[in-house]
Amino acid sequence: MTAPPSDEKEETDRPDENRPEPEPGSPRLTPETLLLLVDPVVSRGGDSYERTEVLARVDINISSFYENRALASIIEERKKARAPSRRRSLSRRVSDGLEAILPAAVTGGGPDANASDRPLSEAFYCVITSELMHEPTIDPDGYTFERNAIISWIRSKGTSPVTRNAVSERDLRPNGAIRILLNVEAARPDGEIHPSVAKWREEEPKAIQDLNLPTQEEIDALLPQVRIFLCVFCCIILFRLAIFLFFFYVAYNYPLLGLLWLVIEFLCYYRSGNGDSGSGVETTALLPGGNSNNV
Repeated sequence: MTAPPSDEKEETDRPDENRPEPEPGSPRLTPETLLLLVDPVVSRGGDSYERTEVLARVDINISSFYENRALASIIEERKKARAPSRRRSLSRRVSDGLEAILPAAVTGGGPDANASDRPLSEAFYCVITSELMHEPTIDPDGYTFERNAIISWIRSKGTSPVTRNAVSERDLRPNGAIRILLNVEAARPDGEIHPSVAKWREEEPKAIQDLNLPTQEEIDALLPQVRIFLCVFCCIILFRLAIFLFFFYVAYNYPLLGLLWLVIEFLCYYRSGNGDSGSGVETTALLPGGNSNNV
């Protein structure tokens, strides 16, 4: 496992592009070693390290590292996928038996025959665009997004899409581990690559202005209309409630008036119902042609 770079003396308020990379000569993490991490954290340079190793370094401030939730999710999914199940279903046992005695052409091939149909981890997808990430970027809360998407979001709202905590562009840093794992998926042979990854490999990341996210000015412009609607809605509810309470007051103190009110309401409802049902009986007589067929 590689040792994390020392960044205790760096200023935390400088933009990411001014922050130094890891120490020269420090080996990069491979996909295999990434999946061996237990509690991964991300340095300012975008590399992931084990939290316990960072804590063991007295010259490093752990508060400058971000929790890598996306990588931790992928690691947990891989562990569950590789863990042997205690009980195997009957259909799975029959399938394994058929694969053992029949040729691959009959059973559909070996274990990698349907590799392209396997599900991809949700950690590879941006929660803003719902698409695979070209430039995975992590925020201080440990959540990873497409770089252009999270920048556009921050410029319009100034908060994290997940936690709603305040965040700025200079708080962002690349998530190199997710990019490495996506490159591994993209390097698979054509028969094994996931269709979404094959499409992702050919496309370019969307520009910030192409995301069509509402700006803060557009949201502020809608607020007066929303307030008017809420006021009208509340007034209608209060008016109906006042009528309801008044009816019960009249019915309780003046039973005859309450009964008369009910009779009037019933007659009005009955007449309106008959009027609606009879209004369409001869409507076709008004149409061109003069036929008076009933509707």
